[in-house]
Amino acid sequence: MTQRHSLGATCGIESSCRAHWSLRPTGKLLFFVHGFGGEATRTWRKFPQLLLEDSRWAGWDLFYYGYDSRRVRAGVCAQLLGSQVKNVIEQSNYADAWLPTSRAADFRYNEIWFVTHSLGAVVVRQMLIEAERQNAAWLSMSHLICFAPATTGARIEKMMWLMGTTSGGLMGLVHSIFRFRWTVLDDLKIGSAFLSSLRSGTVRACRGADREPFVSRLTLFGVYEDVIEYPPAFQFDRQVRLVHGANHVEVCKPRYSNDIAYFELLNEIRP
Repeated sequence: MTQRHSLGATCGIESSCRAHWSLRPTGKLLFFVHGFGGEATRTWRKFPQLLLEDSRWAGWDLFYYGYDSRRVRAGVCAQLLGSQVKNVIEQSNYADAWLPTSRAADFRYNEIWFVTHSLGAVVVRQMLIEAERQNAAWLSMSHLICFAPATTGARIEKMMWLMGTTSGGLMGLVHSIFRFRWTVLDDLKIGSAFLSSLRSGTVRACRGADREPFVSRLTLFGVYEDVIEYPPAFQFDRQVRLVHGANHVEVCKPRYSNDIAYFELLNEIRP
């Protein structure tokens, strides 16, 4: 297979991110943000491999953001994400350390897509609101895609069960312990103050003529969604679709290029 990207490189403040930089960049960036308890690339199963094997993504930088999605509050996660996004987008030489030759000094992105799952959608939406307040120039070229966004809130007990933290008669005790340790769960609780603020902030940002990137261009839920509330929080989100045979965890994990998660993303972005 022809090499079109750099080898996977760890990056980010805590080396929790992973990136494949295009060897012939066209100014386009695909930026993935995982959900609660996830990991930079493992959350997405075959997405990284499928993207690298598909020549249509040759000119795209592929960035997989990793962060502490359990112990850090959602608002803080959004601030940290904003700093990482700013570094990647605004520093023309950010990728040079992992490339055989440096990029042009005037290299700039002209198209950015944030691909999110669950808590990741919450964190990215909050980051976008803060970026608007700061008049970030890159907002005008940004777009959003959501897999099972947790913007309506989540069933906390179910999330903890998925993480393997509850069993037998110890469920109540373990629940209390981890609710104290994993503070982000307070932000994901249905009806939380954080989610209410996020909703009002997003609605306010969408009052202008141009709603990008606050409107999700593609929103996929599993038919067997069992963690978050459905339907989605925002009526203006586009192409809200159900994925047959998938639940909350599986909806963002394609195995083959013809799986709906990969096919729908490809069809929406049309690289």
